[in-house]
Amino acid sequence: MGALRAPNDLRHLRSGEQTPAKMILTPLISLHGIRHKFISHTDMQNGAISLDVRENEIVCVVGASGSGKTSLLKIALGLLKATQGTVSLRIKEDSNLPCVGVAFQSVHFLPWRNMEDNVRAPIAHSKATLDNQRSAARAVLERASLDGVAHRFPHELSGGMRARAALARALVNDPSLLLLDEPFNSVDAYLRDELHELLADLVHDQQLGALIVTHDLDHSLAFADRLVVIGCVDGETNPTIDLNARIGSRGNRRSLKQAHALREYLIGFLRTTRGETVRDKPT
Repeated sequence: MGALRAPNDLRHLRSGEQTPAKMILTPLISLHGIRHKFISHTDMQNGAISLDVRENEIVCVVGASGSGKTSLLKIALGLLKATQGTVSLRIKEDSNLPCVGVAFQSVHFLPWRNMEDNVRAPIAHSKATLDNQRSAARAVLERASLDGVAHRFPHELSGGMRARAALARALVNDPSLLLLDEPFNSVDAYLRDELHELLADLVHDQQLGALIVTHDLDHSLAFADRLVVIGCVDGETNPTIDLNARIGSRGNRRSLKQAHALREYLIGFLRTTRGETVRDKPT
């Protein structure tokens, strides 16, 4: 297989470059040297994975099928024990515990409960009173542009509304960090821009951090702050790309020549993880 070469101005990104301003912030979550092996195979291909997520930052993890994206998120959540490496979560000062919101690709709600009760489920057994729980659920539904649906039932909501409600449920416990697994994959393509815009606005307005595993390269390039590509070949370091530094602020990226060059390079990179031969990119 021929070696894949990045454009000249992208080659230095392989080493996980970070801007000095972000380096001084304590990460909300830090994964270092993560590897995982199942009995029959290595789930995370070729090399340990390390990444940090900080406030006011969306980090997307992309990779070919089978590269270990979902396993990485499960390790971050503590649902799967890594074969090697460490996971560190920053605790909240008021509770002395980490506070994380979670949304998965498959959106499940209890069909016999209205949306207010479904959304407040993560805090149903907290010390908060029932009135405060319901107020919190209505507040995050409003934040997700779902005013007026609190007393409706899941079957009465469209796919896009259900995706918004899942995001609201992830926010109801006032998290500092969101861990999301293909959160908008189940909705029509034309709705994804709107939902990614909503997520980006929530993250930046509330100074949250978000770690998203996805195969959606286009939306990752458009809305993420940093991009981590897993599934490297030939023992190379997993590239970590600061998109704000390299291709400008989100919203203007898709029309930029450099964004298109980066997209083509990453598509080629992901093809090599599936064993396809890719020609060197012209320099």
